[in-house]
Amino acid sequence: MQPVGVWESQQRAFASEAAEEPRKPIPETKVCVRCKVERPSSEFRGSGKSRDGLQHFCIPCKVIEAQTQGVNGPSMHPTVSHQCCPRCMHVKEAAAFYKVALRTSGLSSWCKECSNEASAKSRERLLGLPADRGEAVKEKVCTRCQKSKGAQDFHRDVLMVDGLCIYCRACKQELKDFSRQRVPDPPETSDSMVCSVCGKEAPPSGFYQRQDNATGYYSYCKECHLRYTRKTREAAKKGRAKVGRAAPVSL
Repeated sequence: MQPVGVWESQQRAFASEAAEEPRKPIPETKVCVRCKVERPSSEFRGSGKSRDGLQHFCIPCKVIEAQTQGVNGPSMHPTVSHQCCPRCMHVKEAAAFYKVALRTSGLSSWCKECSNEASAKSRERLLGLPADRGEAVKEKVCTRCQKSKGAQDFHRDVLMVDGLCIYCRACKQELKDFSRQRVPDPPETSDSMVCSVCGKEAPPSGFYQRQDNATGYYSYCKECHLRYTRKTREAAKKGRAKVGRAAPVSL
């Protein structure tokens, strides 16, 4: 057998200590490392690397940090006033270019005229449709109200054969207003909830939020959620089959 190095022996010792060290239960409150304010555990995101199962920063501080670094919303303000388009070789103002947050200048490399011309040629080549086909259409029947209206009453749609949308502007606005009315009200939560896995009763702060659920929370508590997450990670490392939904898995 080959002798084990000092570094490998230390790594094994650290791994054994980490495996033997029990994980602390999720606290009801925690002090944020950044703002130094004690908040309920519901205002912290979960973390499998932390001993208490929660991140060190609260959610408001994480949002402020993301906005500062440009992760949640990159800056859309251009940093240059003029730029040369490499396609037409003309120096134009920043307003003549589309905004791109991922570029250092904040602007696209091509100007709007060159970009629109290239996009029209690409659609004509791929779809076999001329770019100015919408101008030849004078009237069209809306598929929703079944009324014949002028081309100015329809939005442009480059994927359609005639270059116009199937709905008129009025019907499209009605569908937009109707979809906004269908947004459900926030669910009313009780003072306590029962975990569907361990059967323990806990306050809503002991459950992660879930918008697509009727209660607004997951059916299993944070402790069961973290245990399931650790099991899936171990299964992925060992090359086992993928685990499906969390609820049927025995914890």
